[in-house]
Amino acid sequence: MQRFQRGVSGRRLLALVVVGIALAVTVTATGERAVQATADPGYDWEGGSLQGWSTDWGDGAPMSSTSQVHSGDRSLALPVEGKQYPGFRSPAKPTGLGVGSVVTFHVYAPRNAWLLQVQPYVTDDVFVERFGAKTYLRPGEWNTVIWTVPSAPDLHHLGLEVISQGWDGRVYLDDVSWTAATQLPPVATTGPAREVRSTTVVATGTVDPRGLATTCHFDYGLTKRYSAVTPDVAATAEVSAPLTGLKAGTAYHYRLSCQNSGGRVTGNDVTFTTAAQATDPRGPLFAAQNLVYGSHIGAWELDGGAAISNPVAAANVTAAKIRVIKWQMWKPPCELRPTDCQTEAQFNAAIDGIRSLGAEPLVGLPPIWDQQCTGAPDAWSRAWQDWIIRTAGNRVRLYELGNEPDHYCGMTGQRYYDELWVHAPTLKAYARTLGHEIFIGGPGWSSSEASSLAELKVWLGLAKAGYLAHAQNRDWLPDFISTHTYLITPTENDTQAHAQARIDAWGTFYADLQAYVDATFAGLTDQGYPIADQLKLADSEWNDTIELSWPGNENQAWTDFYVPAMFTMLRGHDIWLANQSTIASHTGQALDLLKIDGTPKPLYNSYRAVSTTDPRNN
Repeated sequence: MQRFQRGVSGRRLLALVVVGIALAVTVTATGERAVQATADPGYDWEGGSLQGWSTDWGDGAPMSSTSQVHSGDRSLALPVEGKQYPGFRSPAKPTGLGVGSVVTFHVYAPRNAWLLQVQPYVTDDVFVERFGAKTYLRPGEWNTVIWTVPSAPDLHHLGLEVISQGWDGRVYLDDVSWTAATQLPPVATTGPAREVRSTTVVATGTVDPRGLATTCHFDYGLTKRYSAVTPDVAATAEVSAPLTGLKAGTAYHYRLSCQNSGGRVTGNDVTFTTAAQATDPRGPLFAAQNLVYGSHIGAWELDGGAAISNPVAAANVTAAKIRVIKWQMWKPPCELRPTDCQTEAQFNAAIDGIRSLGAEPLVGLPPIWDQQCTGAPDAWSRAWQDWIIRTAGNRVRLYELGNEPDHYCGMTGQRYYDELWVHAPTLKAYARTLGHEIFIGGPGWSSSEASSLAELKVWLGLAKAGYLAHAQNRDWLPDFISTHTYLITPTENDTQAHAQARIDAWGTFYADLQAYVDATFAGLTDQGYPIADQLKLADSEWNDTIELSWPGNENQAWTDFYVPAMFTMLRGHDIWLANQSTIASHTGQALDLLKIDGTPKPLYNSYRAVSTTDPRNN
């Protein structure tokens, strides 16, 4: 690397880092890794070989010499000319040299070499020098310089700079040695790609952190130049990350890259080829890339409420490019119960209003809250579900069967299947008798955590058994699997760090859910299309609180953190559909995007900043 800037009086560029001290040091052993034995024979230049040493910067090249030796019959002569600051370096990656290695240099200064200094250094993977302190040499004798290698990623070269103060001549270097590193870089191994789809894949690997705090990421791209990286994550053993936005039927390279205080390492290169783009027999709705930009109108707004009827609010909904809006019935239809009921006109106003906003309606089928559970005053019925499907007609394609049935009705995965999901096949069949196709998902589980995953596995396992028992009738399987993600006030939304930790945990939940789906439904197809790919994941309600009076959403800086973090998580785990809850159903309080007059709140501003700049939302 050239260390001089031409035309600037021969002065060195000031892009350097000075660390460490050049004096005798004592290294304290810590555990079995703090080995003090010499790890490499070092350099003694016997036999006349330069042993790979060369000039790093400055004029003149090092040469073998017999003029002055510390031991044996040869040393390395380093030419020093004028006011320059020549640097001389070893070949790349000396064996056993690492962070914490104690390096010993023996340097001879001629008798007339007054005020001569040397400065040891190492270079990292981008050839930035980490320098030790300067040490004055005593003329006419061999000087011992001891230096401890500082923390630097992926050490490449060991070197010595000579600071001449105008003196010309030769300095002699001999018997350079070092102890083993006390801080060892991690060992990274790239693993095979999992869950290979047409546009997504999960990269895997393992790391041995060598007892040090370690972070890892994956480099990936079309070639070994790796044009993209995943975010760094703390790692102790197994590492995985989703790679999204890939091209179908395309070969990719990736590798695991890890770093600790001992250095940075990269694992082996692994290749995979994404699946060819297959066509989902359910149509383009399930290939949509923009349904993650959804929201929610509260069921108590019987006709769709302010989001539809307030022109200011409606204009803001359209401007934010909200693509899917969830809504449910609050009361039974008047056709089934003539009092304390919801009219067909109100139902139609809500459905037509959502469509007028340019959004796909996602309609919840009862029960959607505790008043609709079995035995409650407004208990759900199959007749009510049929009425919704019949009245909606071809205006509604997407239905969610239930809403937080675990929270409102105390259901387990088994009960949800036995009491609600067994109706899904006949609901779909009923729609076909009316001349249209509908798609049903669920269960809209109230949370997205380990206990939720256990119940979802029970339900999905039963759904698979029903599918197999009924001659592989696709109607027994969900079109999407939905859960909810609300931050808990105040323990999860008091700081960005707490919120990010929960968002990351939701990402892990979705990754685990997808892995279960892939394993459980492997090998099953629907008209040649993998069923595992048909079981889309949905976050049908999300927000940073469930407390209406929480003031955090009035802080633009907070929402500018939270909303992009949520969308990053949703996109990173290939969530097909998501609904922020709600647009304007809580009179402008904490959960709403809009104020009571329909004008934007900070939450809306942050949402729109993401939804309108994503090229996939067109």
